[in-house]
Amino acid sequence: MSDYSFKRISESTIEDYIYIFGRIFGSIPRASDVKSKFENSNSNLKYLGFIAYHQDGEPAAFYGVFPAVYRIDGEDVLCAQSGSTMTLQNHQKKGLFVALAKKTYQLCTEEKVQFVFGIPNAQSHHGFEKSLKWIMPYRMQGRLLPLPTASFFLKANLDSTPSFFPDEIQLLQNNSQSFAFFKKIALNDPSAAPLLSCNSQRKLDYYAHKTGFLVVRNKCALWVKVDQSKTISIGDVFILPSASFWNKKIIIPLFIIAACLANFRIIKFYCSPENKTLNLFKNLWFKRNSLFYGYKVTGPDSHPQLPKKLNLTYGDYDTF
Repeated sequence: MSDYSFKRISESTIEDYIYIFGRIFGSIPRASDVKSKFENSNSNLKYLGFIAYHQDGEPAAFYGVFPAVYRIDGEDVLCAQSGSTMTLQNHQKKGLFVALAKKTYQLCTEEKVQFVFGIPNAQSHHGFEKSLKWIMPYRMQGRLLPLPTASFFLKANLDSTPSFFPDEIQLLQNNSQSFAFFKKIALNDPSAAPLLSCNSQRKLDYYAHKTGFLVVRNKCALWVKVDQSKTISIGDVFILPSASFWNKKIIIPLFIIAACLANFRIIKFYCSPENKTLNLFKNLWFKRNSLFYGYKVTGPDSHPQLPKKLNLTYGDYDTF
């Protein structure tokens, strides 16, 4: 370990972060995107993390967290999501991950971050649980739905289609426009605010630097993000209290049809096991236990049960 020094990440060391990222993942993120990720959160904290440098000057490893304010039990709680865990292959098995994480958690304590949480992948799970003493109370729940192609769907026999939305099916047969049922609006559109406020744990400024958009219909909305592999991901579902039972019932089926017509091949969604949104994902959806949710308390006065009350959806992942 004496062969390494540690420096807190900052705007002046972003290129070192990019160097490590590129060596590990084979792609080079834009400096502006990296800067935005570390500088923009719904808290005043920036650049919570450290880079390890070998004595020859090479950036060797990085660990950091992304602060966020959630409303839990009616109070605003400053916490942070565990982010990138990266160590170059020729510097692995040197204890850098644990050393970097401990320095980051000490910084979190100094900055009054109450706890750090995350969804570690299979490669880092052991290190978080055994070496860093994370608590892993449950596994996130995944819902996945492979989709037929638009041509298959439009050639289907409409007479055999369930009768609870025949007019909508006929509309789609005549109009193959993407998301024909829905109005598409940006997260920062003023009309999005009442819908986004349906999630009582997130403050509105949480969405200021998030990706994706809303598809809205009759006081119901889905926060979605599209990737390049014909996958559409649902970050969350928002339903206004005044929405009718009928509109709540058909929002997901209509979205499935619209996604088919837009030629997506799979829809995916993840959330905590106690999240009520799971009730909307039944029947056709493939159910699976996903990665573990875990946390580490860093605030000296933080209640140890506080992190267990954080109810997450896919939109809370730092990768969404």
